[in-house]
Amino acid sequence: MAPRPHPTSWRWSYIAFRFGDGATQALIALAVVLHYDLPVWVLAVTTACMNLVGVPATFLWGTIMDRAHHRRRVVVLGFAVAAMAMALLANFPPFPLYVAGAMLYTMFGVATSPAASILALQGVPREDWAKATTTLSRSTGLAFLAGMLVTIGLGFAFPEPPFVALFAASAGTAALAAVVAFRTIPAALAGPDHRYAADVVAAGQRLFERPVFMPGRLRDSPTWAGLREGLRSHRLWPLGTLLTFTGSVAFFTSYPGVLHNELGLTAGLVLLCQAPSHIVTPFAYPWAGRYGSRMGKSRTVAEGAILRLVGIPGLCLAILVFGATSVPLLLVCHALMGVSFSMMQVNGPLLLAEVHPGGKGQAVGLHHAALGAGTLLGSVAAFILLRTFDGYWVSYVFSMAMTVVGVSCLVAAHRQHERQTRPAGAPAS
Repeated sequence: MAPRPHPTSWRWSYIAFRFGDGATQALIALAVVLHYDLPVWVLAVTTACMNLVGVPATFLWGTIMDRAHHRRRVVVLGFAVAAMAMALLANFPPFPLYVAGAMLYTMFGVATSPAASILALQGVPREDWAKATTTLSRSTGLAFLAGMLVTIGLGFAFPEPPFVALFAASAGTAALAAVVAFRTIPAALAGPDHRYAADVVAAGQRLFERPVFMPGRLRDSPTWAGLREGLRSHRLWPLGTLLTFTGSVAFFTSYPGVLHNELGLTAGLVLLCQAPSHIVTPFAYPWAGRYGSRMGKSRTVAEGAILRLVGIPGLCLAILVFGATSVPLLLVCHALMGVSFSMMQVNGPLLLAEVHPGGKGQAVGLHHAALGAGTLLGSVAAFILLRTFDGYWVSYVFSMAMTVVGVSCLVAAHRQHERQTRPAGAPAS
């Protein structure tokens, strides 16, 4: 009789997959401008297509994992299809097929993160959920970082990164992840005692369905009381998150192409300039949690957003003013993005769960829906701007403007939250 696998040995499947994902994530975009020699607006539309399938796929995977008892089939299928998609990319097919392969890889590979979260919570007491998810995020984040560092090293060693070899290796790690998942995940598991993933889906559906019914709602004139209600902090938090990440993603969608085409950086430097935030984030997660507990989640989210008012304009101005000599400043600003993300991502869902009247599950789902919507809108906006206008300056202005508006919403929400929770006579922070 075969020995029973350790309850958490399935983590190695996600560690293997994230290693390959880290080695190729930047290369999927970089190949558009290096191998296919296409303009940056094509890079933007490629990223938009990947986000277009990634956002709903994340909700779908969460729902399936929350409702299905045969989770092993779901996870193995995801890794197996991701391996086949990456094998397709390794052959550099005609560009439309390349985009389709990237979308397929996103849908079945990157978007399976909710499945890992559900497995991490299986059989874990509710009071230990935060510890379980933090441990998983740290191990997979370090695996992603290791893969990225390998790619950066190869980028400096060769005139052009060995795309075929790295894509093939990533396909191999995804296939290995499928094998490990098949051997370590039990064939059937009882449903966990929570509705987190289903709430994520429901909140996301509500968010994306609202524009459909907007024409009918225009018949009802808004009242001042309704406007004030719309500006309450529990609505400002997700709105500010959405706008802030719309601005950030609009900039980073074209970032690899700008570094290569506009600044003339080598492939190794292009990859290096995209590494600092990925290096900083997994190490900053524990600090961000402790800082939020000590200083307050509301203040931590607001300060994390304010860091983006330094980082995004710093990146834009460094490219415009200093050109190819701006690499050290780009590394610093990109690292600030990692600190900012850790502060907002660790404390944002917990904060919204405290203030949202719809319940904790709906609040956490709304936070992730705002992140997903911001990612999608930012990449689509970058495509439209780069396709319409010559040069990059219009997308820079859009990125900075959206970041300023989004951060202003988050700071306003923080001030409202302080006024509502501060004891009488206590000074404001």
